[in-house]
Amino acid sequence: MSVIKKPDLKIFAQDAKTGEIETFPDVLRGWGVTLERTAGKPPLEWFNAIGKRVDEWLMYLTQRGLAEWDDAVDYPKDALVQQSSVFYVALKVTKGEQPNTSQNAWKPLADFLGVNNKLDKTAVVQSTGTSTTSVMSQKASTDTFVNKNDFKSELDKKITFSNHAITGGVDSAGNGSVNAADGSLRFYRNSAGVVTIFSRELPDNESNYVTSFELPKKKGIAALISDLVNFVTTSAMNVALNKKIDKASISQQLGNDVNKVPSLDLLARELGKKQPAGNYQPAGSYVTTSDFTKELDKKINYGNHTITGGVDSAGRGSVNCANGSVRLYRESDGSVTVYSREEANDTSDYHTAITLPKKKGVAVTKDELDVFLPRSEAVKNYQPKGNYGLKNTSLKSQNGWWKCGDTGIIYQWGRKDISYDDFFIDLPIAFPSSIASVSIIDYDGAKNIGINLSKSTLSKIATEMTAPNIRIMWLAVGY
Repeated sequence: MSVIKKPDLKIFAQDAKTGEIETFPDVLRGWGVTLERTAGKPPLEWFNAIGKRVDEWLMYLTQRGLAEWDDAVDYPKDALVQQSSVFYVALKVTKGEQPNTSQNAWKPLADFLGVNNKLDKTAVVQSTGTSTTSVMSQKASTDTFVNKNDFKSELDKKITFSNHAITGGVDSAGNGSVNAADGSLRFYRNSAGVVTIFSRELPDNESNYVTSFELPKKKGIAALISDLVNFVTTSAMNVALNKKIDKASISQQLGNDVNKVPSLDLLARELGKKQPAGNYQPAGSYVTTSDFTKELDKKINYGNHTITGGVDSAGRGSVNCANGSVRLYRESDGSVTVYSREEANDTSDYHTAITLPKKKGVAVTKDELDVFLPRSEAVKNYQPKGNYGLKNTSLKSQNGWWKCGDTGIIYQWGRKDISYDDFFIDLPIAFPSSIASVSIIDYDGAKNIGINLSKSTLSKIATEMTAPNIRIMWLAVGY
């Protein structure tokens, strides 16, 4: 049978004259109502009404594609509807539960199919960068990474980092100071475990510092206080400003005002009037030599603490100091990763592990940013952690299918001319376990088509026909 062309889309009896159409009195009973009203002979007006009703329903489905949700309809699981211009999939058998307010009963089709979890082709880039939402193409990655033979050849041209001096030390209280990487990397750790880090622009001891961080005893990836300028609260700003000294409080003369500070000029002039530097005994209360020696004998000499590490010609440096309680690694671009242990030894747990960008400021952890960044915004803009399903697959053709890689649910569709001799629908692929739903419509007329489940299999759907030849469109859902 040849393919039927699209009909002219005219509505039967749409232009009927007055009196030529009358609403069918009892749709649910059907023609039986004629036995009581018209002696078993239905009038022309009723035929016009029925033909118009059927054509209007077909035109409605032709225009909409999917029917609008109605609170009077019983919907099976996996039913498809639309509401307020959004397509939805039924997650269960439901009635009267409005899709846009019943997340346990309905799910937007785009979310159901996993469309929002896909990576757009425009996110594939051809170069390196700092984006967290783009990926490099295979060619760009191949061009960027160095062949291992070329890497060895280049590595043989470098000098050994052990030739670079590392200076510093640590006392018994855990206070440590280190200069490494030809002076380009410097840090100080106090006894509380708080570390201040300095890193220069170049691997030398003369270029400008590009990193100057004071680190709290926390773990996480560092962010700057300056990064939070758009999120600071009024109360926090007022507290911070109250800790500052106003320029008007810098004085050019001596006095007793506890709210003012001397300028550098006043300080230099007044210090110039004081006793020259020398070996003088300052005023105060002094400990006896025996008591001082007794207390000193309780301390260990920080000179016995080993500092290891070095720097290569590219400026990458690694340092272990303070009895192994402080460790850091410097990249060639000046960025630093810092580790600090709970105690001044090399066995206690790390309580500081922070990666620093090339910026200056006081660090906070990423976890503290939750106070300023609403979680709803984070969920909307960032991919959440979790395990994601396999890639969705499909066959895009007149008789095709789509399979969800996460849930395994399969949608299949197609068209066929069926007859008494050929009434099976051959599925493009067999359902692995079960057929959940089948919909069949006759797009060539108003014939009813049934489904014979007893003769159907996971690879074939058996139809029941009311006419010898019918052109059908079908949709099957299963898993």
